[in-house]
Amino acid sequence: LVVFFRRSPEPAPWGRFCLGFMAALRGGRPYFVLVGGEAHALQGGEQDQRHFQHTSVPFIGSAYEQLRAAGVSREQIITIVQLDDYLRTLSLGISGDINTGIPTHYYAEQLARTEAKCRRLLDEGGADYDHGAVNPGTVWHVLLGEVSADRRKVVPEDCTALFLGIYSHGDSHPAKPDSKEPHDHLTAEWFAHMPYPTRELDLLSFVAHGGAGKNKAGRSNAPYYLYSTQLRLIFHQLFERDPSRPVVGLLNYCRSGGNLEFMRRQSASWLGSDHWPLFLMSSSQAGVDSLVAGFWEAYFRILSQTLRLERQSDGRDGAQPAQPHSGHFLADGALSPGSTLEDLFEAANEAYFRENAYELLNHVKMRAWASKVWSLDFHFLGRKAGDCDPWHIDLKHCIESGRLGESQRS
Repeated sequence: LVVFFRRSPEPAPWGRFCLGFMAALRGGRPYFVLVGGEAHALQGGEQDQRHFQHTSVPFIGSAYEQLRAAGVSREQIITIVQLDDYLRTLSLGISGDINTGIPTHYYAEQLARTEAKCRRLLDEGGADYDHGAVNPGTVWHVLLGEVSADRRKVVPEDCTALFLGIYSHGDSHPAKPDSKEPHDHLTAEWFAHMPYPTRELDLLSFVAHGGAGKNKAGRSNAPYYLYSTQLRLIFHQLFERDPSRPVVGLLNYCRSGGNLEFMRRQSASWLGSDHWPLFLMSSSQAGVDSLVAGFWEAYFRILSQTLRLERQSDGRDGAQPAQPHSGHFLADGALSPGSTLEDLFEAANEAYFRENAYELLNHVKMRAWASKVWSLDFHFLGRKAGDCDPWHIDLKHCIESGRLGESQRS
């Protein structure tokens, strides 16, 4: 389930922030940082040991396409993802230079699918940071605008709004080795997986990574993790430099809700972070393992359609502006002018559940648990006893058809 949090003591400033960020996307100089992670064990070792599928590459490619189609310039999008790295592995599979037992034509088909999803990104030079640069240290320095000899493209000082999107696997581990305590902000660290390690171990000096464990080579896993503590420190530095520049984050990985926990603490008001213009979204609750790929796709699609509508309204595309329907939503899926970040989130959330009915079905079942129904065994022709029940059938029909189940039966 997708959740979002934001901090603001009063509705009015928060409303202005929501509108302010959307305005900055439309007329300012926003920057989008798209991070595609993956577990080191899956895509960071020797190429003949890597998995056939890559968790994030196609999704970074599709998000990039949506932003470019909306008129966001190539310069204003920074991509950190194993694009060339992964395509090289697929090419080795096609040529037979790696022996994984997977037929070569499967590699060819996967290469074609991946290139199709990343076509524009490939045509425009590929990822800004690829191969070994896909690590937590790169994310840190890019977001903080820290240029070096091998790190030229970073978020600049004149950025008017910052969007961070991370798609990866995620998890949490105990702060102390071998701890069995339930995970909370005092006992655990949350993180996103990255395929390569940071070489700057000082970035771990403020992280409780004692329980990170070790990989097969006997090295600590911590340098491969992008921690919630690191993201929080990044936000602190960003808002120290510019307290008014809005920052929005979409964290799309398992247990990513744990990264938002600091926004709930009472200490947020002591540190001033409850006044940050910060809007964070996560695809999963702190203890839930689910990627929720459909929400990422829906979010960037609606964002793209909304930004394109603005271009039409301004006459920049030479097209007639779309006509608004009731509320903030338009017939083509875009949001009408004056919509806020919350409107965008709600539109993407609605689209996700509409396009992934099984998720909504499970969500309703969890919220409205009919214990008396579930304790009975119903018999249906061709099904095992207790395999399904009228309540489940009616609920599924209602979600998929938009009509009440009982009216269908009558």
